[in-house]
Amino acid sequence: MLKTLQGLGVSAVLLPMALRKAPDDAVLAEAKRKDRVLITHDRRFVNPHEVEPDQNPGIIVLPSDGRGNLDWNLILGFLQHAYVYRNGVDQTVSYVYPSGRVTIWNPNEYTGEMEPVFCRLTDHGVEVWLDDDDLWGSDPAYEN
Repeated sequence: MLKTLQGLGVSAVLLPMALRKAPDDAVLAEAKRKDRVLITHDRRFVNPHEVEPDQNPGIIVLPSDGRGNLDWNLILGFLQHAYVYRNGVDQTVSYVYPSGRVTIWNPNEYTGEMEPVFCRLTDHGVEVWLDDDDLWGSDPAYEN
């Protein structure tokens, strides 16, 4: 994935070896210090309700590739979109699901609470809905 992102013009680097076994908050602090969006497969990396928005450079949680049913074209399209619209990713936590569904947690500018926006990645771009329950419900292919 790293070479693919770099081939798309995305400035992507691997996590330094010194941080591979570091606590999650140290990894996030380093990403913030370097102004890098953090991309991970670890769904337990962060709880959107517990991360401080001003300490969050943007976190994208991708499904692991062991399932064999991922549409990498859609996922790479989302990552490229996040790269192009870098300011829109700042302070968010995005969960990408194998189905192409995305939940983006954004801080509410008035309350500071994290609120979700629900999307679906398609060949035509990103479709956004305000109420996920009416359209898809849970995604059993990706629940723990």
